[in-house]
Amino acid sequence: MNSKHFSRAWILSLALLLTSGLAWAESAETLYNQALEQDDMRALRTLDRARRLSPNNDRILFRIGFLFHKMNRRQEASEAYTSAIRVNPCHSRALNNLGNIELDSGEPGKAEQLYRRAIACDANFHSPHYNLANILGERGRATEAVRHYEAALAINPEHSRTHHNLGLLYMQIARSQPRPAESPEYAKAKQHLLRSIALNPQSPVARFNAGQLLELGNEPGPATAEYEAALRLLPNESAMKSRVRRRLQALQLQSR
Repeated sequence: MNSKHFSRAWILSLALLLTSGLAWAESAETLYNQALEQDDMRALRTLDRARRLSPNNDRILFRIGFLFHKMNRRQEASEAYTSAIRVNPCHSRALNNLGNIELDSGEPGKAEQLYRRAIACDANFHSPHYNLANILGERGRATEAVRHYEAALAINPEHSRTHHNLGLLYMQIARSQPRPAESPEYAKAKQHLLRSIALNPQSPVARFNAGQLLELGNEPGPATAEYEAALRLLPNESAMKSRVRRRLQALQLQSR
């Protein structure tokens, strides 16, 4: 074969290789899109085929992790999320979700690190701010927790649970003041808890906590209204009902 024929053959082989690679990539993408329309078990089978065609596709790996996570198959979800992060170290959703798995597994320290990495990758992602604030609040790091709750609300001001948890944190701070009802933290707690109820009026927990706050602030009428709303919303078998009734009885005794 002369050099001219060799050159043509080499170019043809390269073209076939590139075409084949493109077809494989397109097939993986097609399978990924098909999986989005399928039930979870079938989607996992489809995504596994896509992963074998494109093993370093972080979207495919994340979706596999998400579906395993949804099924509460944490080990498999963790492995898939970790693979997605290995391919894309700044996959903020994989970092956040892996943090959730670590938290559920009793590893808040590891979860905190993952949430911080997710925020560093995408400061405009609500979930890691909210999740990190929850951990910080439980660890007594109130100032930093408030900062992350407020960052979460700046991104998603209609998230009722963020308002609720921030309200609880402010209530906790208000309790430590000499005159809780006169403290700025009390006013902020009231603002956020009532906003949480406005966004999700069917939450008995938010109603109960608002009642506790209003009771702390010497507002027995509004406190009674929130406790009564909590009673209506709680199922009959709920153990929380006895707590609500005790608070109502205490208010009734105080009013005599």
